[in-house]
Amino acid sequence: MAVRVDLRKSVDGLYAIACHELGQNTYESNCGQMNTKSEGFYLSLFFDYLNRDDVRYCVMNNYHGLPDIIPSDVDIAITPDAFAKLDDIVRGFSDASGLPVVQKIWHGNNKCAYILSPLSVTSWFRLQLDFFVDFSAKGYYRLIPSQLMIADARRMKNFFIPPPEIELPFLVMRRIVKGDVNAEKLKEIRELSERSDGTLNKVADAFPRAIQSLVSEFVGAKAWESLRANINQQRCILRAYSKQYTPIAYRLRHAANNALRIAHRVRHPVGISLCVLGSDGSGKSSLIESLPRVVGGAFHGYQRFYSRPALLPGWTLEQHRVATPSEGSTVSPHVSPSYGTARSLVKLTYYFVEYLLGGIIAVVPAKLRKSLVVFDHYFYDFWIDPARHRCRAPRWLVALYCRLLPIPDVVVVLLATPQVIVNRKREVSAEELSRQYEALSGLVTICPRAAYIDANQNAEEVGMAVAEVVLSFCERKTRRAMECGS
Repeated sequence: MAVRVDLRKSVDGLYAIACHELGQNTYESNCGQMNTKSEGFYLSLFFDYLNRDDVRYCVMNNYHGLPDIIPSDVDIAITPDAFAKLDDIVRGFSDASGLPVVQKIWHGNNKCAYILSPLSVTSWFRLQLDFFVDFSAKGYYRLIPSQLMIADARRMKNFFIPPPEIELPFLVMRRIVKGDVNAEKLKEIRELSERSDGTLNKVADAFPRAIQSLVSEFVGAKAWESLRANINQQRCILRAYSKQYTPIAYRLRHAANNALRIAHRVRHPVGISLCVLGSDGSGKSSLIESLPRVVGGAFHGYQRFYSRPALLPGWTLEQHRVATPSEGSTVSPHVSPSYGTARSLVKLTYYFVEYLLGGIIAVVPAKLRKSLVVFDHYFYDFWIDPARHRCRAPRWLVALYCRLLPIPDVVVVLLATPQVIVNRKREVSAEELSRQYEALSGLVTICPRAAYIDANQNAEEVGMAVAEVVLSFCERKTRRAMECGS
C-alpha cells in the first residue's frame, strides 16, 4: 500500500484527537502549550497521524504501558515503502504537531531513529522513535521479514501490535542477540506464549524447526540461568538460520547500506560539542550540572571536560587548578602574578596544541558516539580572563589561536552584570568583573557563534534559555541532513 503523507494536515485536527483522548470537550486551552505535554501525549498524536495516513506498522515490544508509559525508545516495524518515506512522515508530523525533530540516527541497514523534543524544556524529555523494516542485528541477517511482523498486526488502543506467534520469536531472538536473559524477560516470554491458544503451533507454521525449538526452549525453561549458559550455542543457531534464509543479494545490500550509514554518521554526527563561558559567579557550574537533566534526552551520552581536554600533563604544579564538583572550591585564580612574556607564549602554545589534539582525539569520537560534549571553560579563557592562566601573551596572538582552533558547535556565554555577580560572589573585585564583562561582550569578534544568555535571571530561566539554544542547533542540523536526503 502506498504511503500518503499530507504535509498540510491541520494542527487543529491533531489537537482535537488528542483532547478527545484526554476527555476534553475543547482544545483551545491547549493551544500554544504543547511543550508542557508529556512524551506520551505526543506519542499518542503520532500513532493517530500514522493511522490517518494509512501507514502500515506495528509496535514490536514494551507496548503494554503505551502511550502513557514509555520504557525508553519505541520500536516500530514498518513496511519498506513507508521506510523510504520516513523523513517525509516524521517531518509532516513535526510540522503538524509543533514538536521539532532534534536528532536523526541511522542504526543499521533499514534502521533509523528520530528523537523529537520541544525546544523549551526544564526537565528530561525524549520521544525516540526507532523504525526498522526487517528485524536484524549485527551478524544476523533478516531474522524476521517485515511482512511477517505487519501482515496480521492487531489494534491495541490507537496503535498496532504483532500477533503472538510473531512477537514470541521476536522476543526470544532479541534476548539471544542481546545476551541479557533474566527472570523478568523469561516471565514475559512465558506469559506471551500462554496469552493465546496454540501460539507454539502457529510459530511452527511461520518459522522453520530450528526457530521453533529455540522458542520452545525458552518457554519451557525452568530457570533463566540455564538459558544464559547456552547463549553461544543459541547464537550459532540464529546465525545459521539467518544465512540460510537470506539471499546473497540482500546481504550485499546490507553491507553497502552499513557502509553508507558509517559515512553518514561521520558527515552528520549525532553528538555536539558545547562550551560554557562566564565570569565566576555567573552560575556556570550550576548550569552545567543541570544540562543532562534539561537536554540529555536529545543525546545518548554525556561527557564533561573541566577547563581543558587533559590529554597532556598539567602546565606546572603551582598553577591554579580548576575545581571539579568533587573538589569543592579552590583559591582565587587571580592571586598569583602573571608569567613573563616568554613563558606566557610557551604556555599559550602548549594549550593551543592540547585543545587542537583534544578536538581530534576526544571530541570527535564522543560526537560519533552520540554524546553531548561539554567544556567547562575553554581556550577562549586566555582572551576573556588571562589572569586565570597567569598569561601575558599578546592579544593578537591569543585571538589568532582562538580563530585557528575548531569552534565548538555551540558556544554559550553567560553574561551577568558585575553588580549582580558581586552580590553572589565577593571573591573577585568589581573592577576585574567589569573587565571580564567587557571581554565576554566582545567575544563575538573572535567567535561569531557565541550565544549570549542573560545570567541575571534565576537558574531555571538560564537553563531554559540554554536548552533552547542547544536544541535549536540540533533541530537546524537535523533538518539540513533530512533535506539532503541523509
